[in-house]
This record gives sequence, structure tokens and C-alpha cells, in this order.
Amino acid sequence: MRIQPFLVIPIVLSSWVGCGRKAEDASKVLANVGGTKITDAELGKLVRALIKDPVQANEFLSKDDKRAERKALLEQMATSKAVFQLAQVEGLDKDSRVQAQIESATAQVYFNSLLERRAGKLVPTEADLKALYDRKATQAKLQGQENIPPFEDRLKPTLEAAWQQQQQQRMVEGLQKELQEKVPMIFAEDGVGKK
Repeated sequence: MRIQPFLVIPIVLSSWVGCGRKAEDASKVLANVGGTKITDAELGKLVRALIKDPVQANEFLSKDDKRAERKALLEQMATSKAVFQLAQVEGLDKDSRVQAQIESATAQVYFNSLLERRAGKLVPTEADLKALYDRKATQAKLQGQENIPPFEDRLKPTLEAAWQQQQQQRMVEGLQKELQEKVPMIFAEDGVGKK
């Protein structure tokens, strides 16, 4: 399994934002970044967060043919820690614009995680795909299309992707509704920017 670098840096950065003292980690030190150690246990924790399947995560952590990928991930972790440290030295952790961006990015990660939790695996049944096909075929006929391909296996990947997209959109709408119900948001009547 290939770990995407663009996923790692936000995850690694978020793991250090606001962290207090950690319990003592006695595992092997893999890197030292500006006096901060990255341990074998820390690498394992990140891999298990990125790779949901425990078997694949353990293979990534133990197989010799994954050594280069583990090294690349470790380098990404080190770079993330270095960026975090430099940003603190330069006072970016106190910059209100940066704090607003961090808050926005954190909220987006939370929103996506809430969606993922609620969605589980979106796998359509044959009946789901057939119902979607029937709706699309009816719409096409109403728009005057005459040559509508029959429901066959060759259409399944396209129908599966469309079905999953519909389900994800429903989940986004459901989560937005849930937010409105569970976390009241009350705004000033006179609007923003008026005094």
C-alpha cells in the first residue's frame, strides 16, 4: 500500500498542535528533529492511522520491500516536525491569520472524519445499481434520447461511482442537518460588520 504524502503532513502536523507531554516512549529512536525524537512506536501509530487494515499496516511496518516507503514516511514526519518547530520559532503559532487557517483545516478534517464514520463502506447492491440505472434511463428518455445502453456489467463501474457519489452527497447533507440540530448557531440579527 502506498501512503500519499499529501495526507501525511496534515496528519502529522495536527498530531503536534496543542500536544502536551506524552508518556515516555521507550521504543527505538528513528530520527531526532531539533531535539524532538521520532520513535518506532510513533511511526507505527501513524501508519496504523493511515492504513485502516491492520494486516496491511503490519505488512507496511515489517516487510523488507516496504523499507523505502517507510523511510519516505519517516522523512515526511521529520519534515513536518521541522516545519512545525520553525513556525513556532518565527511566531506563526501566535499569528491570527495562521490560527484561522489551522482552525478551518482542523474543522475540515473533523467534518471528513465524521462523514467517514457515518458512511462506513459504501457498497451498492445489485438492486441499488438497477434502481439508479432505471432512474437515469427514464431521465434520458424524457430528454429525448433513444439509444440507451442496456443494464449490463460494463455499466457497473460507472453506476457504482454515481451511486457512491449520491450517497456521499446525502451524507454531507445529513451531517450538515445534524450540525444544525446538535450544535445551535445563533447569529446577530443586524448582520456582520454593522456597528
